Amino acid sequence: KGCIMYRVQYEGWDAWNEKPKWQPWWELTGAPDRVREYHDAHKDSPALYPSF
Repeated sequence: KGCIMYRVQYEGWDAWNEKPKWQPWWELTGAPDRVREYHDAHKDSPALYPSF
């Protein structure tokens, strides 16, 4: 079974944001509030990973 992946854009990283890559949830543990905000705004998305 696959893991939850996110396409993330970063403030001030214009070159990255042109073609953002898919990142696994564990690369975003430094931004749990932003991940929760995403899931709150997108109720049809997969469930938030329990570590958040």
